[in-house]
Amino acid sequence: MKKIWIIVVSVTVLFLLSLTTAVISGYNSLVDLDESTSYSYTLIDARLEERHNWITSAVSTISGLIAEEQAIFDLITSARTAAASGDMEAMIAADEELAEVVRDIIIIIEDNPELISADAYNGLLIDIGALESALFVARKDYNDSVRKYNADVRKFPKVILASLFGFDREKDYWEKSPGVEILPAIDFGEDE
Repeated sequence: MKKIWIIVVSVTVLFLLSLTTAVISGYNSLVDLDESTSYSYTLIDARLEERHNWITSAVSTISGLIAEEQAIFDLITSARTAAASGDMEAMIAADEELAEVVRDIIIIIEDNPELISADAYNGLLIDIGALESALFVARKDYNDSVRKYNADVRKFPKVILASLFGFDREKDYWEKSPGVEILPAIDFGEDE
């Protein structure tokens, strides 16, 4: 009888240790995913701020050559105000507004070919491309992190742990609204 009692207690202790280890491991995994998603969101915010500041600076530097300066500044100011709110929907709207500003700048430069020959404008177009690429990567990294979080938080037993410890059931992806176009390809005519 004593041997059976020792076996039952040992099995129970092992089960409880395994369960505790699984709960701790699952909780820590959810914390890591939650932090990864928050960090990725912060990177998008930083890239958006970098783009806002850079565009504002670039437009003011070349403002003497662009007649539509005021409209562009109004769009940038509106987008910066929305981005400063920290609300995801407002930041997405600000992102879309600035994408329009970037398209407007490119159209102005394309409509005025004499401006394209200036080094400042060529640099502007190159820098816009680099900023947009960095922002694309930040959005992609954020969405990858959200995908991992959303998948993990729905799996058993983490779905239970998420409920018990108050984790979000699902995080929102960074999505562009329909109708927002990709920036046009820029031909510098260097092949000629």
